[in-house]
Amino acid sequence: MAVWRGTNGTWYLWQSATNDYRLVQWGTVGDQTGAGDYDGDGQADVTVWRSAEQSWYVKCSATETTLIKAQGQSSDRPVMTLGR
Repeated sequence: MAVWRGTNGTWYLWQSATNDYRLVQWGTVGDQTGAGDYDGDGQADVTVWRSAEQSWYVKCSATETTLIKAQGQSSDRPVMTLGR
């Protein structure tokens, strides 16, 4: 389970193995969420859509690397997809 608090750009990710939350700073005010498995490792990656830049920002769960993908127009709405 996860929630994203847009007021501070923080993801709160529930870790069932430890029965605790892991906090991930990812995003900023005005971003929209779009978590999905974008690196193909079977786990959801924290992801935001920044309409002002018409770009997706993905923090890959397998490697903790950043993927930035320009796509769409500022008036588009993000749609979550699963898998590649």
